[in-house]
Amino acid sequence: MLLECAEAAGADYLITGNKRHFPVSWKKIKIVTARAFVTMLADQSNLGS
Repeated sequence: MLLECAEAAGADYLITGNKRHFPVSWKKIKIVTARAFVTMLADQSNLGS
């Protein structure tokens, strides 16, 4: 149900602390931990500097 909600909202990511109950990705949505998401944001921020 969470993946369907994320898809309906047009989300790019589903952030969870429990990745083992989700696939790596679902349709166009990537399932990541909060730590991985923050790391991705920091990496993108550093690219712009």
